Amino acid sequence: MGSTLLPLATGLDAIVERYAHFGPLLAAFLANLLATFGDKGQLVVITLATKYDAKKVFLGSMAAFVGWSALEVAFGQYITAVLPADVMAGVTGTLFLVFGVWTAYQVVRKARAQRLFTTDGGQRPRAGGRS
Repeated sequence: MGSTLLPLATGLDAIVERYAHFGPLLAAFLANLLATFGDKGQLVVITLATKYDAKKVFLGSMAAFVGWSALEVAFGQYITAVLPADVMAGVTGTLFLVFGVWTAYQVVRKARAQRLFTTDGGQRPRAGGRS
């Protein structure tokens, strides 16, 4: 399969292509390092390392990372083998829009529940309690 650059992925693709001559191992390492720098998983590992043996925390986190990455790679290969790139781009874009609309709906619903969108029309009682 040929690779096509999607407009939203050009930054990551540029990084991958810059180091592609080093092979997929380094390209994947750099892309993951840059994409997940300071994420919650790293914060959990740092926190655990303050309480437990750092070597054991490191080995546990690496084992979890390797296992999870293996599942991601296997799933990604399966999906790209089953779905054409155009369908995958359409599904991804649609999911992005659906989650965006759902998030906006939840924010508006919560804001209305907290009465953030309502006003008293500028009619506030005076200090004496009379309008």
